[in-house]
Amino acid sequence: PLAVRPCPMPPEVANGKHNGQDQAVFTTGMFVRYTCNPGYYLVGNAAVSCRASGNWSQPRPRCEEVTCPRPPRIANGLHSGQSSDRFSRGLTVSYSCKEGFELLGNASITCTDSGVWSRTLPRCEGVW
Repeated sequence: PLAVRPCPMPPEVANGKHNGQDQAVFTTGMFVRYTCNPGYYLVGNAAVSCRASGNWSQPRPRCEEVTCPRPPRIANGLHSGQSSDRFSRGLTVSYSCKEGFELLGNASITCTDSGVWSRTLPRCEGVW
């Protein structure tokens, strides 16, 4: 009969971890589950299994950085992210108004760990 080989420690993923850290031996059929650090999301299967060959099932997942959509435009205003294509978590974008308009509300918004902008948008009111 074929000898069943244990699997090595499951592969690490950048910006994430698996739940097999406390396990000493990984035998055929065992699963480990991956999770990503805050500000990252999982791409691929969250779980890998130990195969009879002594290898982990493929492909292993990866953790991608959360990004926000392009900041919304506001009427009669501009934002500091006009020339950017990527809006990473933690990035702050500031708004300003065209001449003759006054900014009402928060002047800046920040990209959060969950990929949404942090606050309601300001608006530009005409100064009469």
